[in-house]
Amino acid sequence: MQILMLLRQRTPAQRRQPPGCWNSWQKRLSTSFCNNFENLPTACNMTFLTKNRVVSFVSNMSTAYNLTIISMVLILTKDLYPETTNMVSALKTASLVGAIVGQLSMGYVADLMGRSAAMSITMQLTIAGALLSSFHLENIFGTDPSSPYEWIVFCRFLLGIGVGGVYPLAATIAAESNTDEKNRGREVSAIFSSQGVGFLLCPVVVMILVNINPDKPDDSDAKKGCNQLNWRLALAFGALPGLLVAPFKISETKKAESPAPLVETASTPGIAPTCSPVVVSSFWKDLGNSEYWPTLVGTAGGWFLFDITFYGNSLCSKLITDHVFGEASSVTTTMFHQLVIFAVALPGYWCATYTMDSLGRKNIQLFGFLMMTVLYGILALILKYAINSVPSAVLFIIYSLTFFFSNFGPNSTTFILPSESFPMHVRASMNGFSAASGKCGAAIGAYCFKPLSVAIGVPSVMGICALVSLVGLGVTYFFIEDRRGKAMRGDTEEHLIDEEDRQHC
Repeated sequence: MQILMLLRQRTPAQRRQPPGCWNSWQKRLSTSFCNNFENLPTACNMTFLTKNRVVSFVSNMSTAYNLTIISMVLILTKDLYPETTNMVSALKTASLVGAIVGQLSMGYVADLMGRSAAMSITMQLTIAGALLSSFHLENIFGTDPSSPYEWIVFCRFLLGIGVGGVYPLAATIAAESNTDEKNRGREVSAIFSSQGVGFLLCPVVVMILVNINPDKPDDSDAKKGCNQLNWRLALAFGALPGLLVAPFKISETKKAESPAPLVETASTPGIAPTCSPVVVSSFWKDLGNSEYWPTLVGTAGGWFLFDITFYGNSLCSKLITDHVFGEASSVTTTMFHQLVIFAVALPGYWCATYTMDSLGRKNIQLFGFLMMTVLYGILALILKYAINSVPSAVLFIIYSLTFFFSNFGPNSTTFILPSESFPMHVRASMNGFSAASGKCGAAIGAYCFKPLSVAIGVPSVMGICALVSLVGLGVTYFFIEDRRGKAMRGDTEEHLIDEEDRQHC
C-alpha cells in the first residue's frame, strides 16, 4: 500500500521538478519496496515461492538420476567394450569425487555470489556433463579408441561438480523460500523427496529404451537391448530436467546482512538500494569458530555415518532380489528388480514429509538410526545363519524396511538440518561441507565394503552397518538441535525476492 501511495503522490507538477527531486522520490520508492516485501500482492509472492520450489525439486530429482544411472549403463556396455575392474571403479566414483568438489565449492559460491547465480552454474555443469557423457570422442586420451570409458570418466567428474552443488543449494533455497516456520520442514522434505523419483526413473528409462530398441551387435554375446544408442540416450536423458527448468531463474533468497546504504557519486547520482545480497563470505573463518563445531558434528557427522550404511546396504541388493525373484536373465528383468527396490523406498520419503514438523527432525533421525541398527542386525543374523530357512517374503520385507527407515529417517533429515542450523552468511557453505562429509562416507562405503564382503562376508558387513547406525544414533542425540517451529539460525522473518521478479509484479 505504501508503494501505491508513493506512486499516487507523484503528480504532474512533481514530474516537472528538477532531477534531484525525482532522485529523492525514487529513493523513497525503492526503500519502501525493499522494506515492504511482506505487503506485496499474494500472487507475486506465490509466483516467487513456487518457482523456487519447482526448480529445487527438479534439480534434486536430476541429481538422483545422474548419480545412479551409471550403474545401469554399465550393464548395457558390459559386453560392448573391454573393461577392467579399475575402470569400472573409476566410472562409478568419478561423479562421487566431483560431487564432493561441487558441494564444497558451490556452497561457498552461493554465500559469495548469491543462491541464484550458484544454481545457474550447477545446472549448466549438470547439463554439459550429462550430454558430453553420451558422446564418444575417439582416442582423446591416447588410449583404446574403441572404448568410451576414459571420456565418460572425465565427463562424469564434470557432471559430479554440478550435481554436487545441487545438494546445498536446493536445501538452502527451499528453506529460505519458506514463509512459515511451522511447515518449513515439510516443504524442504517435499523437495528432497524428488530424489526417490529420480532413482525410480533410472530403471524405467532403461527398460523403455531396451524394449523400443532391442537390437544388439551381431558379433556380440550382449543381451537384448545392449547397443550404443541405448546407453548414450540413458546418459543424455540426465540433461533433460536441467533443460526444462533452464528458462526459469531462481529468485534470490539470500538477504543483505544489513540494509544497503544509499551511495551517491558524481557519475551515478541517486543510486537507490536494491536489496541485493551482500558479496561477503566468512566460511573459512567460521569453520574455525568453535561455536559451530558441535552443530557441524551433528550435521556433517550424521550425514557421514548415514552414507556409509546407505552404500553398504546396496551390496545386499542383488543377493536379496536373486533370492526372492530368481536370477535375472535379461536387462529388462534386472531393471525390474531395481525398480522394485526403489519403489518400496518411496513411502519413507512421504512419511518423512508428512511428519517432519509434527515429530521433528531430531526425533525422526533418532528413530531412523535406531530402526536401521535393529534391521541391519537382523539381516546380519539371517544372512549368516538362516538364509535358506527364512521365507523369501520375510527377507524381502526386512530388507525393504531398511530403505523405508533410511528415508523416514536420516536420509531426509540430514538434507534439512544444515539448511536451518547455520546463519545465512555461511548457510550454503556449511550445508555444502555437511553434504561433502556425507559423500566422503559414501566413498568409504563404496570402496571398503566390497572387498570387506569378500574377506569377511556380507553378513559381517551388515553387522558393521548396524554398529555405524548405532554411532549415528549417539551423534544425533548429543549434537542435533531440533529447530521445528523456530526461525532458521540467525534469521529474521523477512524474505527477499529478486529485483527481476519485482518488476514482473
